Amino acid sequence: MSNFMKKLLQFCIGPISSALINIIMIPLTTYFVVPEALGKASMFTLVQTLFVATNLGLDQAYTREYHVEGDKQNLLLNAMILPIVLSVIVFTLFATNVKFFSSILFDETHYHLATYLTGFSAITMCIERFVLLKIRLEEKGLEYSFFIFVSKGCLAVVTMIIILFIRTDFLAIIYATIIAQFTFQLALFFRQWKIFDLSQFKLDQQLNKKLLLFGLPLVLSILLGSLLKTAANISLRLFSDFEQMGLFMAGSKLVNLLMVIQTAFTVFWVPTAYRWHEEDRKISDYKLVSDAILAVMSFSFLLLLFSRPLFVVVISERFKQAQYFISFLSFYPIMYTLASTTKLGIVFARKSYLNIIVNFVSLCSNVLLNFLLTPSLGALGAAIAISASYIVYFLIFTFLSFRLWQGFSIKRHLFVVFLMFSLAVIDLLYPAYNVYVKISMTIIFLLIQREAIHNIIKIGIGFKTKKSKSEVKRGYSEPV
Repeated sequence: MSNFMKKLLQFCIGPISSALINIIMIPLTTYFVVPEALGKASMFTLVQTLFVATNLGLDQAYTREYHVEGDKQNLLLNAMILPIVLSVIVFTLFATNVKFFSSILFDETHYHLATYLTGFSAITMCIERFVLLKIRLEEKGLEYSFFIFVSKGCLAVVTMIIILFIRTDFLAIIYATIIAQFTFQLALFFRQWKIFDLSQFKLDQQLNKKLLLFGLPLVLSILLGSLLKTAANISLRLFSDFEQMGLFMAGSKLVNLLMVIQTAFTVFWVPTAYRWHEEDRKISDYKLVSDAILAVMSFSFLLLLFSRPLFVVVISERFKQAQYFISFLSFYPIMYTLASTTKLGIVFARKSYLNIIVNFVSLCSNVLLNFLLTPSLGALGAAIAISASYIVYFLIFTFLSFRLWQGFSIKRHLFVVFLMFSLAVIDLLYPAYNVYVKISMTIIFLLIQREAIHNIIKIGIGFKTKKSKSEVKRGYSEPV
């Protein structure tokens, strides 16, 4: 097995084991928790997603400079200072305005404990982010996977205990999530305690200036990106009700297969791509990876749709409507993952401000579609808005990146994405014919992606075969 595939599989262990735990958790949460309660709990998830803005883009700057700076420990500590200070300020705002935030999040003013804990999680999530980044950048796939497994395992155990023996309202989900997060974070911080050693720390003004120049333009971009991810929840909160929010959250859990691939690939690929850039790797290597992940994601999309009848067995009757829009929800992990292979020109050129343009245009398209579709279609409308806006996200990122970087042909990407979106529409409007359409699409995907499938097998086996003339012409080489 090639070194590339070995490392990728190590990073996959954690997300795959987490997916198995999530499969077990879906029946538990949908059978014991009503859609309205799950919808209220999703507001807590929304706020935690927005907390990523407190990192000021310095987490991304740390990732970008990791393979450039010699003193990794000092780089990490310098990058963490401002995010930790800002997260403490956020917690202070929650603690001093508890009734206001309780009303915004849960539609009532008396959920004080849940509000306090939500604010405090901003601090622990900030530190967790940098610690996990360090493990990723060191390419310690097994250690990363272990902690991801511990995180999901804690969540599963605590959720079962609270739901089965204590309560089944939305607070059950929130308390279980917070307790599990704190438990996992204590284990993580204890294992990586050397990170907090300040004996050799030096406040480096030049380094901080360099980090801020890269990171600060990303703050608005990160906030816009977070709003893009949570726009569906916000739109359903404004234009619909908590029941539709609960259905949407259940549907999001059903696309977990694709989320697993997205998480496993991106946590491994981003630091690897930076290292490849420093090693001056050929553009053909990046194209090979992009074509391969397109094949993996498209066939996973088909597998998800073929497996849809099984969801009826897994989820409660109250959530069965969620199965009808999972095809559209799938476009978030698919397009996000594909974009991670084509947007590299922006980060290589350190033009981080271009992320603002991408996220702003994508968010505008999402808001417009949500405004048009969510009031009448509810969760389905929000899912359609997500699919369209993330296709826009991929297209703009790729266009801007390839203006700064050599880039490669994405004609196959565009054709496959068009076919997947067409299949999602057919699956929704003409369910009686979708089996024949899915089989036809599978055959088409096999034909147009046979070269990528061959390359996946070649990388996985880890040996070099004689290059065809077409491969020689395009400059293909096997990643290591």
